[in-house]
Amino acid sequence: MQRNRSQRRGMVMIIWGRYKKHWVLAVLVAVAVVASAQSIPNTEYRYDNNGNLHQVLQTCNSGNIFCGDQCIPPDVNNCGTCGKVCPGVMNGYATCSAPQCGLACSPGYTLSGGTCALQFLSVALDISSFATTYSGTLRWTTVVPTTTRVRYRAVTMLYLLANTGIPETADAWTEIASVSSLSTAHVASLIDLYPVARYELQASGTDGGGSTFYSASIFFETPTGAYDVGVISYRNAPWTTGCPAQKSLLTVYLDNEDYHNTNNRSGWIGGIGSDAHGTLLPFCRINGQKLQALTTYLNPAYEYAVLSLSATCPNGSVQFWRHFDTEDGNNASGATADRSSYASGAGNTLRLSPNYLDTSYNVRLFLCMFRFSGSPMASFPDLSQPYGVFAPSDFARAVQKGWVYTDDEDTNTGNAYGSPFPSESQRIVSSGNNTYLYTAQVACGPGSASSAGQMCGSCGGNVQCDGSCSVATPVNLGGVCGCGGTVMCSGSCSMPNCPAGQQCSGGVCATPSGCLPAGSDCADGTCCNGCNTKLQICRA
Repeated sequence: MQRNRSQRRGMVMIIWGRYKKHWVLAVLVAVAVVASAQSIPNTEYRYDNNGNLHQVLQTCNSGNIFCGDQCIPPDVNNCGTCGKVCPGVMNGYATCSAPQCGLACSPGYTLSGGTCALQFLSVALDISSFATTYSGTLRWTTVVPTTTRVRYRAVTMLYLLANTGIPETADAWTEIASVSSLSTAHVASLIDLYPVARYELQASGTDGGGSTFYSASIFFETPTGAYDVGVISYRNAPWTTGCPAQKSLLTVYLDNEDYHNTNNRSGWIGGIGSDAHGTLLPFCRINGQKLQALTTYLNPAYEYAVLSLSATCPNGSVQFWRHFDTEDGNNASGATADRSSYASGAGNTLRLSPNYLDTSYNVRLFLCMFRFSGSPMASFPDLSQPYGVFAPSDFARAVQKGWVYTDDEDTNTGNAYGSPFPSESQRIVSSGNNTYLYTAQVACGPGSASSAGQMCGSCGGNVQCDGSCSVATPVNLGGVCGCGGTVMCSGSCSMPNCPAGQQCSGGVCATPSGCLPAGSDCADGTCCNGCNTKLQICRA
């Protein structure tokens, strides 16, 4: 190998001596000779244990590799060793360096986990208009033209993960349909967001080759809205997962009168807690614009109310309030709301504004009552879980009905009431020294009958969660029975008996001839007016 290097140096010197007057040409020729010499492998020999000389290795200089019968520079088809091919990747290409295989991406893509992912630039989320629209706008750019697509989902609030130790949970992804035109500037709207919820968001793009890529996740929390309301949750524990969109419950606790407490409840009351000491009201905060009136004309049987959680009730509803004079001694009335902890104590304002706790621990609740409007809703919105509202005992759209009675403080009671339509609102939440809150389940959750809450049958029933009717209709409803009667919804006859002194014969009540004995006929076999023996009943 030393001899080969000496020969090459000698050849270079000969070339330089011959062409030094023409030094440029001399340099070019010398370089060519060296390059040619590098393609010639160096042969090494070694003696074996028996003293025999064998060719054992052919090596190359300057990082070249021996391949076939010559030395060649490494490339993606011969990387480090002869025949080692470096695999490529979509939207990129293979590389070979020192002497390892690698990957590089085409412009507009970036290497991520062994693949070339689309680059997302200047991703910005705007939810400044959320207060009235309950939506957000996402804008982003890409170097490579792609179509527009976005997906988002509600995830566990950070404060819950930190303070309760519950595991991360998430809703299913909501996909926004693609915009088919290819572009590098994109915009998409996120609609129907929940107030005070945490979301995970990903922008995506599908390039001209049909590959879809998602950006890194963006996390954001929505603010309160201008039309927030609270619906009755179907449960009050665990409070960390009682509401849709991975949100916690809002709760109001009324510490009712302790002395001879007569709190009571019946029927469906959802997650409302009621015992001999107090009443716990659990709510879920939602966008009040999801709700509308149920009729186009005044009909109290179709009115309902929800807790007001903003300064303005949604369109089609009016606000009224109920003031509860709670326990005078050792009062524990209080509330939880969104990201707040339990709040009680003199002068504390509830986080469920405009509702509040006064300096005497009494609670004032504000409600939005839906009466009628020109654009009524066909059914209550799907919140992916059961929930209820406050509604009268004859509410026409209830899946199930119930009521809660609160025994408020009797001594110098300060109960108060304010409503623009008291005769209507008091059918929902009563006034007086104590309070009736009438409740109705209006939605069942996933897997239930889509018509739940709608009227069914001919006897005033409502569709239940399983699709059955709350009031069975007799098969012979309206049919003739008794003496001129008809079968009623209860299955009984509207006229089962005849008046005194008459008998039913052939479906007709008539006065029979002769005596109507009460054990025997008259002694002489006849009846007369004025019979008064204990065993006779004479017709007049």
